[in-house]
Amino acid sequence: MPAPNGVILSPDEKTLYVIPSQSAEMMAYAVVSPGKLGEGRVYCTLKQRPGQQNGGGDGLTIDTKGNLYIATALGIQVFDPAGKHLGTIEFPEQPANCDFGGPDMKTLYVTARTSLYAVSMEAQGHVFAAAK
Repeated sequence: MPAPNGVILSPDEKTLYVIPSQSAEMMAYAVVSPGKLGEGRVYCTLKQRPGQQNGGGDGLTIDTKGNLYIATALGIQVFDPAGKHLGTIEFPEQPANCDFGGPDMKTLYVTARTSLYAVSMEAQGHVFAAAK
């Protein structure tokens, strides 16, 4: 895949999402066993600005329900586990990365070219188990 940029597992760790920076098609791969992936499929297609071609994703995060938050030229685009676009969170600058944090994991932190944004959310960010 040209220009893979972000990767994250689903909360149940059965799907690996790969976010390319030069394609609007975000990919998903079944995790067959440790270190082995199944065939890839298009998970979702990012919304584009009029006239924009092949704009991809940058950083991303995931919430406890499996919704993906992908940094794009339009803002943070949110997709449900089935790949349905739920909406876009817009910012004054193009976001580069995002992650949940705060004491209850309900603050979405977003980095951009010159700023850091914090957005209170109803959704809660997923925390992966620590390796043993």
